[in-house]
Amino acid sequence: MWKRPPLTSCEKLALYCTQKSGVPGIKMLSRAVQSVQDGSGSPLESQFYLFYALSARLGGEGWPRPSLNQRITFSDPARRVAGQRSCVADILFPGQRGVIEVLGKRFHADEMGFEERNGRTAGLEAMGYRVVEVTHQHMARLEGLDLRLTSIARQLGLPQAKRTAAFIKRRHELFLEVFPHGLT
Repeated sequence: MWKRPPLTSCEKLALYCTQKSGVPGIKMLSRAVQSVQDGSGSPLESQFYLFYALSARLGGEGWPRPSLNQRITFSDPARRVAGQRSCVADILFPGQRGVIEVLGKRFHADEMGFEERNGRTAGLEAMGYRVVEVTHQHMARLEGLDLRLTSIARQLGLPQAKRTAAFIKRRHELFLEVFPHGLT
């Protein structure tokens, strides 16, 4: 389902903002475009992106921009373990050699997806990557999401935003904006 081409890109949106300078709301859109990145493979990946990539001022962790849906070619030993030539990492932090896989309920529930995911994880770990999963369940409640982000930060050596009262308030507001009707 997610193999279709994107409807737009950050570059096209930025160009649009430049062309529409002076139009009401365009400054806000321009700031929003600076906070996003091309390459997400699913709505859940996009939603998760906001919590780790946005600045602390907006309720995010402010982590460095990763590569999204990046193909990784396995070495020969990793290929033998994985049973495949390559894989696509949902979120790749190359400097930390960390991969985050966002596992939505709808798209990773089948038996083959389970087998492929396990082979991929073994192959990536054989090449020295740390693989961390984020599930629908982790994101269903703000407390669970915060615990998962803390764990990922620790495992991959990524910074965490200071948990001030103002940050906690902004994080809660972000959660309600991203999941206004809860996580479905």
